[in-house]
Amino acid sequence: VALTTRTGSLLGDFDLLDGFMTRPVHWGGPAKSSMFLVHPHPMVKGAQRLGASGLCEGGSLEDAQACVNEGQGSSLSFRFFVGKVRWGQGQLDGELSSGTWFPVRCSEGFVLDESESLQDQPLWAKLASAVGGEVLDLGEKYDLL
Repeated sequence: VALTTRTGSLLGDFDLLDGFMTRPVHWGGPAKSSMFLVHPHPMVKGAQRLGASGLCEGGSLEDAQACVNEGQGSSLSFRFFVGKVRWGQGQLDGELSSGTWFPVRCSEGFVLDESESLQDQPLWAKLASAVGGEVLDLGEKYDLL
């Protein structure tokens, strides 16, 4: 998933679950996909852990709603996406080796933070500023920040 920008839509625009109506829907990448979520709640049915990050991808919207209703999590700890980034076999490794992408570590709170307004920088720009170094230099060089 490219943790990039909001689509301008809210989950309520899709007439889904009441508990998430005001949550923004994010663009996850150019490959078509059904709406999915990223969150730190492994108890959500169908959720799959994302490595050792503490985050999960996917799961049932109904179980996510139950998690919130039962006080096990906040609606603010879920990010909703449409679209994904998909790579062919070995493609991501090649792009990482060539410097197209820079893997960085950050807290799950940083990834899930949605305190920004619509006018703020997207998550990747905030992350580049926080990481600094070569990542920040390249973002500035190519006028991405």
